[in-house]
Amino acid sequence: MKFAKQLLSLRNHLCLEGLKDSVLPYKYWKKYIKYHKNDMNPDEIVNTLEKQCKDAEENFVKELSHTLKKKPLIGCCKIDNKIQQDISHELILFSDINRTALYKICKKLQKNGAPNLMNYYSKASFKFIQSHELMYLKMKIESQHECPICMEEANSYIIMDCSHYMCLTCMLKMTNTEKLNATPYNKVSIGIHKFESCPFCRRKHPLKQLDKYHFYPSIPKS
Repeated sequence: MKFAKQLLSLRNHLCLEGLKDSVLPYKYWKKYIKYHKNDMNPDEIVNTLEKQCKDAEENFVKELSHTLKKKPLIGCCKIDNKIQQDISHELILFSDINRTALYKICKKLQKNGAPNLMNYYSKASFKFIQSHELMYLKMKIESQHECPICMEEANSYIIMDCSHYMCLTCMLKMTNTEKLNATPYNKVSIGIHKFESCPFCRRKHPLKQLDKYHFYPSIPKS
């Protein structure tokens, strides 16, 4: 199946209008290439693509924030909980759709003469591609988690801005703060300046400003 048809099929699985309208327009770029094949304007391309991605990011963050702030309902409200779970899955689907769409758009543009578009894709940090909030949502849905450093299941995890995560114990060991007489939150806060890059993707300063979604399942009290 051609990607344009596949994208349309996936888009039709989205129920939230804000997300459905924010799927990156692959067909728009196919037409752009058709009519500008011999006069590609890199600045125009990047500016337009940046605007499309930021619009998608804005709607994604709005729905993501709304979903994360909702507390699970109990007792007679199982239907509402099912709706919340469906929205969570929809946000993850939207993330997958747009990440793939951006890759396909950049690849097609570069193949047809627009320079450095794959470099643009590799450096893209829009929240629908990677964010600690998105990973927190994914971890809420998944049943089991394992620290990729010690390969053990843990009670508490730290999620970085790049969406990679590790258990709290490994984090504190890496920053030499595990023996401090402080709460886990304060230990992480103190160790941030020592944590210069993500050990997985090497992103610089992957924990700039802590919030509760950097801790999964919640900020540990002791």
